[in-house]
Amino acid sequence: MRYVHENEFSEAEYCFIHAATLRNSGKILVLPDWLFYALKVILLMLVRVMLSTIIKFIALGCIVFLSIGIGASEKYSVMLYEPNNPPYVIFDNADTSGIFLDVFAGIEQHTNLKFEFVYMPIARALHEFDAGNIDIEPGVNPDWRRHMKVLGEYSVAYAISEEVVVFSPGNYKDVKGPGDLLDEIVGIVRGFSYPEYDAAFSSEMIIRINNVSQTNLLQQLLKDRFKQVFVGLNTILYFQKEMPEYRHLQIGSVVDKRDVMMRVHPNQKAILPVLNDALMQMINEGEIQRIYARYR
Repeated sequence: MRYVHENEFSEAEYCFIHAATLRNSGKILVLPDWLFYALKVILLMLVRVMLSTIIKFIALGCIVFLSIGIGASEKYSVMLYEPNNPPYVIFDNADTSGIFLDVFAGIEQHTNLKFEFVYMPIARALHEFDAGNIDIEPGVNPDWRRHMKVLGEYSVAYAISEEVVVFSPGNYKDVKGPGDLLDEIVGIVRGFSYPEYDAAFSSEMIIRINNVSQTNLLQQLLKDRFKQVFVGLNTILYFQKEMPEYRHLQIGSVVDKRDVMMRVHPNQKAILPVLNDALMQMINEGEIQRIYARYR
């Protein structure tokens, strides 16, 4: 005996009923409306649950694949300035250390990302980033790179940069803004930007003398070739910690204070979610703070 419904069936409904029938003597038993529709609803619910489960498994598989796959077989190039840029990059004979290397080592521990470091002067490094030959610039703020051809994509902020004016012995003065340095000569690292002072530098209300590194600036300040220079607070504190002769230099006011981030080339922006997760974990666990503290 096979079971059918007394009304006309669509093709799908007929297939459903036919699949549920039992053959007997060839007689037809008509199902009640309520039972027919109840069976139909149950079947549709089962199909939807099965499809939903399959879709969830596929989505989960894609997420796992992407999280494992990003960076698993590719190394991302990171620009690090040369010459010596302590405490961020420190060259000591054959060894290289510093804040940036420690931060990226931490990121590698928390992810499948792998990095290779490219050492070059800042002007060339910025050009190579524009050309797409470098993937990541660490420790920068968007305001410092707003003039670049390729602006880049930025990670979450993971630290704060404070730039200060440092004076040679006997030349300290209070600096609250550009007006306090009018007609003065200030040593600056080539390629560095100080948004509050950039207009005064461009108009030569303040004379800017470029140098290749903060290390060179502090060495020249120590030799009294400058009265004042702009350098990072972490940099001068590191020099004063490691080399007693730099303790005679006088640290003045903060001339720029910004959050710093990882600047990622748009070609590699797919790594940002993984990079951000790692940085946030390192921040929350105090790892970033401990790295910076080691060099102060």
